[in-house]
Amino acid sequence: MVSQLRQVAGLSVVLADEHGPARRPSVFAQSRLAQGFTLIELMVVIAVAGVLMAVAIPSFSTFMDTTRARSAASGLYEALTIARSEAIKRGASVTISPATGGWVNGWSVKFGTTTLKQWQPETGVSYDDAVGGDITYGLSGRVGGTRDIVIYIATNSKVPARCVSIDASGRVNTRIDKDGDKSNGC
Repeated sequence: MVSQLRQVAGLSVVLADEHGPARRPSVFAQSRLAQGFTLIELMVVIAVAGVLMAVAIPSFSTFMDTTRARSAASGLYEALTIARSEAIKRGASVTISPATGGWVNGWSVKFGTTTLKQWQPETGVSYDDAVGGDITYGLSGRVGGTRDIVIYIATNSKVPARCVSIDASGRVNTRIDKDGDKSNGC
């Protein structure tokens, strides 16, 4: 089980083991190990990495925009669900108010003058709300009519719009635009 070792070009090379003498590495193999990569090999690797990045970056951008739209829809869904729950729990009206300048600047859930929770906006996300203004849940958890808020990325048409809808009973639902036309909702 004892092996004989010899130091060759900074590497330990087995000269012999229990199976007999080992082959000695050739001079070419020894010098190749000591040199590293050639300039041509390095250039090929850099060119392949460049091509892969050129293909991946646009896809990654769309992925990030999709994630921002999904996150904005989830945040609004959460706010509406909390407002409905608080209205039922407190037996009083609870309001979701867009920040000054509209939903694009964030929103908050309020009970009277008390702010229960506040949301910061997602960057690059746009909101279309045909009705506009506050959404108020009554003590029964209902709202005074239906409402649709369309969430989309204006700078990337590849990202489907998302709709956050409230029915007359106050239930919240999210949907993804199927036809690619945000103007007609989801």
